[in-house]
Amino acid sequence: MSSATPISIVGLAGCTSLGYALAPTLAAMGAGLSNFSDTGLKNPFGTAVMAASLLDRDLPRILRLRGLVAIALIDLRELLAAAGVEEAPLMLGVPSDVDDDEQVAVNEELSKEAFIRSRITWFPHGRASTFPALAGAMHLLERGAHRFVIVGGLDSLCAQHTVHRLVQFERVMGPHTEGMIPGEAAVFALLSRSDDPATDSTRAVRLEAVAQHRSAVPFTQRDRVSGDDLATAFRAFREAGSPRVERVIAAHSGEGYFAHSFAHAYLREVEIMPEPLEMELVADCVGDVGAAAGTLGLAFAMYRMVTQPRGARGRALIYSESDTGEVGAAIIEGAPTSWERRTAG
Repeated sequence: MSSATPISIVGLAGCTSLGYALAPTLAAMGAGLSNFSDTGLKNPFGTAVMAASLLDRDLPRILRLRGLVAIALIDLRELLAAAGVEEAPLMLGVPSDVDDDEQVAVNEELSKEAFIRSRITWFPHGRASTFPALAGAMHLLERGAHRFVIVGGLDSLCAQHTVHRLVQFERVMGPHTEGMIPGEAAVFALLSRSDDPATDSTRAVRLEAVAQHRSAVPFTQRDRVSGDDLATAFRAFREAGSPRVERVIAAHSGEGYFAHSFAHAYLREVEIMPEPLEMELVADCVGDVGAAAGTLGLAFAMYRMVTQPRGARGRALIYSESDTGEVGAAIIEGAPTSWERRTAG
């Protein structure tokens, strides 16, 4: 969807295995750094299984999710203070298999914050959760229901039980597997109308369009690579008249299937793609951060628009695919000159 009222991403905040705040994370990603560590588990070939963890490796997922939120909220408070935000609803992407106890734990942590309280909408769609959350935020802002909306992504694939299950299904990177490195993160984006006084064009980007699609066959049930569903999302941009972007940020797991899926979809929709193709994968530095991948992809795209500009105004496409079949993409554009937020006051 495209908004008749211009909507901007005012700023971003969060944490990953590369940092307790988003600024050091982006700087490390820009330098090609990673923080992969031994999980203590081995794959069927006897090779150590690595993960991109921020928290202690022995913590269960429920405590990891809660801990990631608590850490990310510190960075988010600074962002909201700088923008003068007193309250805003939260659209939160979470794992597709999040259970009731985990949701309660996360909700308890979030509800401590006066600027969020109980106004939380959950999007349990894994990696592609960001895109329906963005679409919902755009709708709220366009009709004037709120001055600000927060879109977040939260996930951890680093709990020992989760890593063990991924090893069993041969999904982790190994000598004979184009697999993933499990990661974890919590990343938030603050959205507002582009004409709002809080929107500083030197530190913001316009959210031009969002596309969503759901496959009839989840990734976990496929027996061959297909780019049909991703191409459908990209086609929505072309048919809406979106000009060519300058770079693509892939926010998937890093597994070979998703790289091949993009290759097929790219060839069908080359009209909107960079020429020559310029693409980066967030998982190269932080592993598969699941439902936080989309918001982190937005942040990294903005960082690249500042540090490696391709013209007077930059354009980037961010996309992801979930194991459960959801596909999403977004295009951002603008001329930011700084990826670091202004100070409050």
